[in-house]
Amino acid sequence: MNFKKLSLERQKRFAATNKKLGLPAEQGTHTPVDHPKNKTIIYSSDPEESDVPPKLVTVNSIADLRKMLGFDDASQMIAKKSATVLTANLKALESIHKIKTANLSDGKPLKDQLSTQQKAELKTASVQLVTTGAPELEKYESLLNEVQFPMKMAVFSDPAPKVIDGTAVIKSGKDGLPVTWNYSEIIMGPEGKIRQETDFIMVTDSLESSNGATGDLPINNTPPDYSEHAPEGGTSGPPGQAGGGTAGVAKANNSKKGCPIECYTPPGDGKPGTQGADGGDGSPGQKGGAMSSLTITINEKLTGKIIIQAGGGNGQVGGKGGKGADGGEGGPPGSCPTQCTAANKGPQGPGGQGGMGGNGGDGGDVGVIIIKLPFDMAQPPVDLTPVGGKGGNNGSPGEGGLPGGKPGDTNPHTPNPSPAPQVIFQRLPPN
Repeated sequence: MNFKKLSLERQKRFAATNKKLGLPAEQGTHTPVDHPKNKTIIYSSDPEESDVPPKLVTVNSIADLRKMLGFDDASQMIAKKSATVLTANLKALESIHKIKTANLSDGKPLKDQLSTQQKAELKTASVQLVTTGAPELEKYESLLNEVQFPMKMAVFSDPAPKVIDGTAVIKSGKDGLPVTWNYSEIIMGPEGKIRQETDFIMVTDSLESSNGATGDLPINNTPPDYSEHAPEGGTSGPPGQAGGGTAGVAKANNSKKGCPIECYTPPGDGKPGTQGADGGDGSPGQKGGAMSSLTITINEKLTGKIIIQAGGGNGQVGGKGGKGADGGEGGPPGSCPTQCTAANKGPQGPGGQGGMGGNGGDGGDVGVIIIKLPFDMAQPPVDLTPVGGKGGNNGSPGEGGLPGGKPGDTNPHTPNPSPAPQVIFQRLPPN
């Protein structure tokens, strides 16, 4: 049995973490998994998409989540370290609190009124409240307990050494659940890496390389880009036809012999068409996806350095401006007696101006990266490269309508990029 092969200290730590997570003390949740080169292995809370079967455990409250993740000791909290990066989660909580206080329930539970994005923000806010102890979030603990819990968490646990030569992908599944690893030893091969797509908690005694040279832990924690631009601005229909010209009049000319019928009043030309309506402005791009939270606990040793690429998602490109409507049809000529010369149809009105492109979306929100280390370990090198988080390009101007409509104006808006994420080190208490 792999558990019995661990040292006594590692057995104690593995068992203690498993028990906190609601698992049998000595058992893993799955058999050892190979991660060969050039192969991707998915760890997801959704059993249908996960290559490794997840163990879904129930979390009933923020207090339960603190205990499960090892943040129940108040002396370990990282208070007052998170003002910049938690702003977005605070805004999300404030907006949800307003929904509650305004009593807009219409008989529905509060959680049933929330959008998918709000639910994702609540999940991340719950994890960050636990891992940072941020006082800015603490006042919303009762709201989080009401709306976010009970929830499930996907756990993967194995006392056997975990060798990663390919790519491990951490996914949330359709329910956006956090993922926790409890592996006694993680060995990263020269080409091994982790791609993170949801909140991720890693607990290990030892993190090392397969060749003892680099020991790098490359983690990419950046939401994917939007696949499409924001919607294009609309185009109004052309104006109705302009009014007709005045009717011509023919009558007898009494001054001439025989009183011939002659053109008395020539018919009028049709009225010019009215100008086409301007195109609508393009829709604004959505904000980039939020970076997931990341917590790494190393109980014993680290060989090499931790490499993290993290940031918010890139903002969505704004929608293209709508096309200006074509000018209205000129009016018909006035009716013409046979004795008069026919008048002309009115000219088409000028085309409308194209709409302005929509604002590009801001870069996505960033989170806090927590690294928990033994109390006596020297602070290891961490290469944190902020990636993603660029503001989306503004949408392109719409074309003018015919004839002669001007294209839309260039949008001068400057979307906001994401700030850089924070890495915060925390010391584990001595054994």
